[in-house]
Amino acid sequence: MILNETKDEIKNCPCKVCGNKAHGIHFGVISCRACAAFFRRFIVLNLEYVCLKDPEKCDVDINRRNSCRHCRFQKCLTVGMTTDNVQFNRDVYLYDKEGRKPKKKTSKSTSSCSVEVIEVIEEVPSTSLQNMEVVLQENVYRATVLEECKNIDIRVKCEKIFQSGYPNIYEDLGNMNFLEKVAFGLEKLRADQEVIDINFDNRLSYDNLVPHWASVSTKLANLFMHSWAFRNIHPYEQTRIFRYVWKTLYRLERLQMTVKIFGEKCVDEKKIIINCKRAIQLDALFMDIEGISREKKKFTLTEYKKYAHRLIDEIAKPLCKLDLSTIEVAYMLCICCQYNEEYFFGNNVTPVTDVFQDQIGENLHEYYKSIGIINYAPRVKLIMSIIINMKRIHYDDFLGNLVYPPGIFDIEKCTHQ
Repeated sequence: MILNETKDEIKNCPCKVCGNKAHGIHFGVISCRACAAFFRRFIVLNLEYVCLKDPEKCDVDINRRNSCRHCRFQKCLTVGMTTDNVQFNRDVYLYDKEGRKPKKKTSKSTSSCSVEVIEVIEEVPSTSLQNMEVVLQENVYRATVLEECKNIDIRVKCEKIFQSGYPNIYEDLGNMNFLEKVAFGLEKLRADQEVIDINFDNRLSYDNLVPHWASVSTKLANLFMHSWAFRNIHPYEQTRIFRYVWKTLYRLERLQMTVKIFGEKCVDEKKIIINCKRAIQLDALFMDIEGISREKKKFTLTEYKKYAHRLIDEIAKPLCKLDLSTIEVAYMLCICCQYNEEYFFGNNVTPVTDVFQDQIGENLHEYYKSIGIINYAPRVKLIMSIIINMKRIHYDDFLGNLVYPPGIFDIEKCTHQ
């Protein structure tokens, strides 16, 4: 009966879950895109929530739909949403504007989608960045906050960035939506990325690892400051969440950049770009660390390669099926951040992140609409499957601790081992 309703009738109907304006029929029910996206994430990521058992918060409506996510999901089921149409893993290639699948491209081909997206990002108004005072502020910030750290507690360094209030996402980036702000920060993080003159250095030592991780973590902290949700939670929660998720987001971002530059060669030749100027080849890696026994070096290197190979097979390989734009990468990082550490988020954090998640979902929809991609659901599904793989690897190697130097948030511990 629902399927026979006209588009005009659907357009004038409220969402059956929260009462907001409906956008269409999703999973068999007239609903808004936010509730449809929530239902999809809940099923695909196999999430579980405990009911708040609060009569006020458990009453799901447009104002309280993000309060009790257990009751929101139960209401989705009650109104008739079905999991039959939720697709988990699917061989998805880039679709054209009419939703047709083009011929599979080779590793040498260059997609026009990424070119279009870069142009879209550059067209976003950013008049404040042309202001000399803001440019001067950025130069001072980079000189004092983003320089390479040596023998400095990274936690303190990152907290300094969180407390800096830079950039001013309300004034400097006021013309951008939530997702565009994160994409803008991602563009800045990648601004110095080498494409041709990348140095392959397969030597692992504290001399190059410690400053590398210090630099990477502080740059990621700067990226986090472009997120509205991150800036609207308590400073203690900022440090706690960042400490748990930054390594995973670093891996995901670098793997996507590796695919962007090397294409399918990164899978065949086991290459990973680890920063803007350096890459490694897994089969040629060796450790050069004094004070560690040969057996421990062998074990550490074996573990390093074990998870690095998984990253290539389970993350880089499916990323090759997509030619992700900067906006899409920003969306993937945001969702990965919020759901890769689901059990670490408290009740004082989840309302903010839920609002942010709904908003960037709307931003992504508007982005696809602006570039003429109609059938984008398969792309989002594949992105979600990549996030699931990333989460699995993250937990399998104990939150990243086997692949990274111990005590990365305390550089002095690393340098004295």
